[in-house]
Amino acid sequence: MTAAEEIRKRLSVNDIFLSKLNVFGSSLCLQDTDRETSFSNVLFVAQTIGDFDEDSLKKEWFALPLDFALQKKISLTKLRFNDIWKQILQSQYPKNIDKYSNLTILLNAVRLFPNSNADAERMFSFLTDLKTKNATNYR
Repeated sequence: MTAAEEIRKRLSVNDIFLSKLNVFGSSLCLQDTDRETSFSNVLFVAQTIGDFDEDSLKKEWFALPLDFALQKKISLTKLRFNDIWKQILQSQYPKNIDKYSNLTILLNAVRLFPNSNADAERMFSFLTDLKTKNATNYR
């Protein structure tokens, strides 16, 4: 019970922004039939991160599933997040270098987010130890 409470305190489990990031998962980005709804999630992420050309981003999002055959979509869904997007974005080269320029920038920003808070937690623990009697262990 204590562990669950600590996890809930440290992680924003109900964070709206984090829940919207699911739109970039393989099943939604390539196989979602309701592109308007999924684009509203993409737009929310884009507006939270920075200033993006909404019309261009929408065109790119709607064009994305049309660029892949069903078999390719199925094979991509078996990959991890980074591998999926590397293959999707690299598939445009060299013929359409700017086809997904806005989507590429947005995804690169999303991929920069840390996937855990372990480093920060480790540093806080280290700093706490420096302030206590355990500080002699670090000299």
